Amino acid sequence: MEIQCPLTALSTNVNINVDADRGIATMKPRSPTKPRSPVKAKVAMRQKQKSLGKTMAPTAQELTDVAFLERVAKGEEELVRTLIEEGGQDVNVADERGESALHKAVATGNIELVRLLLKHGVLVDHAAMDGTRAVGLAVKHGYGDMVGLLNEAGADLRVVNPRDGSILLHEACWAGHVEMVEQLLATGQFGDLLETIDHTGRTPLHVAAFRSPMAVCTALVGAGASASVMDKRLNTPSNLAGRMGRRNSKEYLVKCEAAVTVALAATKLKRGLRKQ
Repeated sequence: MEIQCPLTALSTNVNINVDADRGIATMKPRSPTKPRSPVKAKVAMRQKQKSLGKTMAPTAQELTDVAFLERVAKGEEELVRTLIEEGGQDVNVADERGESALHKAVATGNIELVRLLLKHGVLVDHAAMDGTRAVGLAVKHGYGDMVGLLNEAGADLRVVNPRDGSILLHEACWAGHVEMVEQLLATGQFGDLLETIDHTGRTPLHVAAFRSPMAVCTALVGAGASASVMDKRLNTPSNLAGRMGRRNSKEYLVKCEAAVTVALAATKLKRGLRKQ
């Protein structure tokens, strides 16, 4: 029987296990705790208080942070600049949904406001409680210049949203933004992510088939996306396009499926001839 001694472990930064039957004590280093961002720490604290049924009055600083976020959400660039540069406002604050100042700035479409926050060290890849990052909002709204700016600032375009398994290409396809899909593909960062499936088993091409113009489908297929992959309900992209009445997309995708079938048949034939 092993008994853990947590108090000793805390003081020595190790876990001590005592085998009472054998009279042996063993020590193992504790796993290092990953540091949390100040934004996530504040949100987590408030959520814990809520789960425990505690209703604590907001502090003066929290009220100031709320006012700051409201100004950002309204796109009041000069006032936001004053609060940061003269008032010492921390840019890394978030609301109860975990949405940071950067999320709200992106939503306004004001790229200069986004530049201001980036200049003062805002966390570029902070995710809200639903997994959405600022760059995801920019993709959703079709703000190409803003996506480019956030990418230059270090935003990771390849991150998978843990809530639904989607990537930025899913978001762009759902929104039907042809130019945004082309911009993301042009970065060269999605070549090995084209078959990424979300929690419904759908690739970006599945989503494009029933949500986007045919031009998005052709861009994805041209980049190497497979038109024959099935989702969890055994739908190919052409099936989904047909259900939504997107005739041109369906016809194109059916041809792509047929081309894959012919290519596979040719490959099998070649292998059979080699064996003879």
